[in-house]
Amino acid sequence: KLLEKVVQRYQNAKTLLLSGVMINTSKSPQRETSVTTRFTLYAQRPNRMRLVTETTFPEGIKQRQVIVSDGKFLFTEFPQFKQTLKRPLTPEGKIPRQMPFGNVFEVGDWLKRLKEVQMVGEEKVRGRPMKIVKVVTEEGTSAGLWVADNILWQVQAVIEGKRLGSLMGSEPQKPNPLAEAMKQTTFIMTMKFERVQFNPPIPANLFTYKPPEGFKVVEKLELPPSPT
Repeated sequence: KLLEKVVQRYQNAKTLLLSGVMINTSKSPQRETSVTTRFTLYAQRPNRMRLVTETTFPEGIKQRQVIVSDGKFLFTEFPQFKQTLKRPLTPEGKIPRQMPFGNVFEVGDWLKRLKEVQMVGEEKVRGRPMKIVKVVTEEGTSAGLWVADNILWQVQAVIEGKRLGSLMGSEPQKPNPLAEAMKQTTFIMTMKFERVQFNPPIPANLFTYKPPEGFKVVEKLELPPSPT
C-alpha cells in the first residue's frame, strides 16, 4: 500500500524536478571502484525531459553530459566525441525506458515487476524519518527503498554479476573472459535524491535542444579509427 501511494504521487504529477547524486560501485575479488554522478532532471508529461549530469571517474576526471527530449526527438551529448546523437522517440512517442529516468512518471511499471516486498524498518536520513522497504524484482535484482511523505528519497540496488555473466554466455570449451570476470563482480547502485519537487513551473525553452559550440548533431555516432 505504501508503494502504491508513492506510484500515485508520481503518476499524478504534470512536471517534476529531481536532483541528487548517484554512486555506482563494482566489487570484485581484485578491486573495488566507484563512479559518482551528480544529476538534475526536469521532466514534463508526456515526453519532455532535460537531464544534466556531471560524472567523476576514479581517476578524478569529470565529464558533463546533457540529454534532452523535445517531444519528438531525443538528443544525447557525447562530449568525448563532441557529437550529439539525435534519435526519434519510440514508435509510441515515449522516451526509451533504458534512458536514465526515461520512465520517471511511469513508476507503476516497476511496481508490476516486483515479486517480493517487505517492510524492514525505519531510519532517519538527512534529518527526515523514512520507512525502508526491501524489494526483489522478477529479474532477480534486490533493492532497498527509502520512503517519506510518499516520496522516494533513496534507492540502493544490488545486481549480482553472475546473473549478467550468464546472460552473456560462456562455453566450457571456449570461455568468454569478460563473462567469467563479470560472474565474480557485484554491482551496487545508490541513488540519493536531495530535491524532489512536484509540479514546479518549467520554462518551455528548457526542452529545446541547442548543441554546445563545436558539437556536431548526428544520427549515427562518428567514431575515430581507434576509439578509446
